[in-house]
Amino acid sequence: MKKVFLLLLLILIFNFQYTMASNKNFSDIYGVHFNTYRLNNLNQFAMERGSQGRNSGFGFFIQAKERITDDIDFFNSYFSWFTKNFTYGLKVEHMNLHYDDFDGGSEIKISNTGILFTMTYYLFYNINFNAAFGQYFVSLSDYKHGGITSSDFAYSPGAKIGLESHIPVIGDQLNINWRVNYRYAQAGDYDFSGLEFSILIEDLY
Repeated sequence: MKKVFLLLLLILIFNFQYTMASNKNFSDIYGVHFNTYRLNNLNQFAMERGSQGRNSGFGFFIQAKERITDDIDFFNSYFSWFTKNFTYGLKVEHMNLHYDDFDGGSEIKISNTGILFTMTYYLFYNINFNAAFGQYFVSLSDYKHGGITSSDFAYSPGAKIGLESHIPVIGDQLNINWRVNYRYAQAGDYDFSGLEFSILIEDLY
């Protein structure tokens, strides 16, 4: 079920990318990130069963974004100072953790998937301000002897803010970017809030 859910999310954003790809103000982004978490309750539960706590992990994301174009006369007439530096988009991100070495041979797998609306604003030089908000979906499965003994699912709104910079690789067609964000993403008893360090490739059309 989790794989089907993630596949549907990927299809969603690729459809968004395809719809906007003909626009010269469009770009798509593929990246990985290292994250810190606050999974205190889960870590305590895991350590009581003989495993180790997990306070960090990796994830990946895909994103599509677009700049407000000159065709929207209202925005460009009254807010050109803002729109020329502003982009918006859609992002799907996924992160997961694996707890093993439990007493009795059991293990826990937990994942967090976010669907986020993104906003980027150019500040100065090649530094951008990033913000995103949307919905996070957490799924947990408890395994023993290869089978699922219990599972849990939670969801909650979340958001993130941070900074981004880029290094042009192929003129104005391809960039390598880095980002530092703070993410708020607590769903039920599972708190994935923390710092996020990303590296990504941005393909500009």
